[in-house]
Amino acid sequence: MVSLKNQIRWCIRAQLVMGGFLLLIVAAFYFLGYRPMIAKQQALDASIRDMQQELDDNSARGRILPEVIAQVKAMRLRLDGSKRMPKDMDIAGFIQDTTRICQNTQLRKPKYQPDPQPKRGELFSLYPIRCELQGNFANIFAFIRETESLPRLSRVRSINIKADKEPGTVTVNLVMDLYFSPDL
Repeated sequence: MVSLKNQIRWCIRAQLVMGGFLLLIVAAFYFLGYRPMIAKQQALDASIRDMQQELDDNSARGRILPEVIAQVKAMRLRLDGSKRMPKDMDIAGFIQDTTRICQNTQLRKPKYQPDPQPKRGELFSLYPIRCELQGNFANIFAFIRETESLPRLSRVRSINIKADKEPGTVTVNLVMDLYFSPDL
C-alpha cells in the first residue's frame, strides 16, 4: 500500500506538472495565437486609417477639380492666338519668309549662315541662324517686327548695327533662334 505521504507527493508533482502544462499552453496561446492576431489587427487598422486619410485627401482635391478645369479652359483660350512650336525644322521655309520680308521692306538680299546642328533640349530644340542685312534703319526695324509676327516661334538673340559709308544705310548682323519640338 502506498503511504499517504507518497500519495501527497505524487499529487503535488502531478499538480506541478499540470500547472506547468497549463502555463505552457497559456504562453503558447499568447505568443503563437493572440499576440500575432492583435498585431495583424493593429496593422489592418492602421492601413484602414491610411486609406481613409487618402480618401479624404482625394475628396478634397476632387472638390477643386471644377476650378482647375475652368482655369485650364481659360489658359487654352489665351493660348489659341499664340505661336506654336513646329514639329519639323523648316529652315528653307523660314529663309523664304525672311527673303520675302526683305523684298517687302526694300532691304538688300540677306546673307544667311545657319549653324550646322540644332541645339536640343528637353522641352524644345533651337536652331541659331546668323543673318546679315543692309538697308535703312526704318526698314530694318520693319523687317524685325514682321519676322517676329511670323507664325513660327523665333527670337532675335543678338543684333549688331553698323553705319555704312553710304549715308542713311546700315549693316545689321542678327543672330536669330528658331524653336522646334524637342523630338527632332
